[in-house]
Amino acid sequence: MSKFLKKIGIIQSRSLPGAFPDNLRQIVQGYRECLDHGADIVIAPLTALSGPATGDLKRRRAFLRQMEEAAETLAAELAVTDTPLLTGYCINPLLTLPDDDDNDSAWEMDDGLLYDAEEEDYSMHSSVITVPCLIHRGTIRILTDGGTATIGNILCHVTSSGEESLPDGEVDLIVHMPETPWHNLSTEQEQNIYCWESHASQTPVVCVHPVGSESGQLFGGGSALYHRNKLVGLLPLFETACCTLRIPTSPKATGIKTPELITQVEKALLFGIRDTVQQQGYTGVCLSLDYRNSKLLAYLCVQALGADNVLGISFTGEKYTGIKCMNIQADELLNLAVKQLSTNDNDALEQRLKASLTSAIAEEKRLMLLSTLDRHSIMLGDFELYGESCGYLAPLGNLYRIDSFLLCRHIADREPDMLHAIPEPTQPEQDRIIHDLSERNISASDMLLNNRDGLQENTVRSIQRKIAASALKRTQLPLILRLASPSEQLSIPLSNRLND
Repeated sequence: MSKFLKKIGIIQSRSLPGAFPDNLRQIVQGYRECLDHGADIVIAPLTALSGPATGDLKRRRAFLRQMEEAAETLAAELAVTDTPLLTGYCINPLLTLPDDDDNDSAWEMDDGLLYDAEEEDYSMHSSVITVPCLIHRGTIRILTDGGTATIGNILCHVTSSGEESLPDGEVDLIVHMPETPWHNLSTEQEQNIYCWESHASQTPVVCVHPVGSESGQLFGGGSALYHRNKLVGLLPLFETACCTLRIPTSPKATGIKTPELITQVEKALLFGIRDTVQQQGYTGVCLSLDYRNSKLLAYLCVQALGADNVLGISFTGEKYTGIKCMNIQADELLNLAVKQLSTNDNDALEQRLKASLTSAIAEEKRLMLLSTLDRHSIMLGDFELYGESCGYLAPLGNLYRIDSFLLCRHIADREPDMLHAIPEPTQPEQDRIIHDLSERNISASDMLLNNRDGLQENTVRSIQRKIAASALKRTQLPLILRLASPSEQLSIPLSNRLND
């Protein structure tokens, strides 16, 4: 390890897509704080300037122009200091960047897009990505992703990948700046990878994450420093933070413990609800109190937003202590609707009418309507479209029924009343069958062939048929907080690989 590298400053900022002034201000404030604590290098997330999950936004000329201006402003702000800042920058990878020794004058900017002035046919914005960049002494330098660069007096191996990436030779620091969102197993997986990497390379390893939410994806922070197979520094999950970590010369057991998985899931739910509501400009949330997961969701909303900002609506007299509750008697309206439509499916009609009334009340009071759906119901299609699925956000949509029960039991240590909010599933094997079919891509035939748990064939086949038949319903769901490991089963039909 270089004698020049003793302290690493980490900025764990909450950036928003395209909100360059706010993002820039957070970076500058965090940089100055790290500087005050003697950091030799400061690292911000790859998306600290642009914001996470920008999607098609970063292909617009205005976005690229603002990105360039924000980076130049940041470089000018830090020009008087000698501590390098490592962050991210949006470029078009189809355009080959010049080597450090080449004449930079041959490269110009056209509305924020770098291109070769002598090349007439170039791709405009078809494939813009975010790559590591170095801001030091008033200059901006794009770094090779997965390559090694000299940053000040420090030799760094920098990558935007969350996977192990050992350098070819000796370096002073390995930096990971993954753009991937948090999920329920990501913290444990990262710690295993980076502890091994720090041991194999005998080099400090730092991983920096942003904080935020976008389109149901959660960026959970938890940036960390590893050295010689040990976790020696950890920033909090789902909180903005700025910290300067000292690299120990001989790491020992530090006593740092990451929160257990169920605690991480609870914090993710609280953060996802709060951040989504704030981003969309709502004053609070509204939810039905008549469904299986209602009390658990009401508790989470109270913890995330405060009791005054949660409205519960019930048509059966259900209540939740501590929040504003509205009981509605709609029997006359429902009976009239049934007579007018002459339908035999009265239960479905009743749920949809109740959802319409709930939605109208939420809209009038400027509250975000939440759906109580869980993953079990979603995958099997056990819900009425435009009934229980009605809402803008389904916070529990990534949790199986056993997960919801375990979360209730975990919360019951602080709130004993929550122990009975959700009953223990009577058929827990259904969750496992759904998981194996939809996420592990195990066919029903293979599941029954290697049946060690006594699964009934009619149960497996029934679940298989329900998952395939409800594919269209899943395309009309509200936004779901993505708490589980990444998967595509909610957005694409599964029938092609369920017909075995």
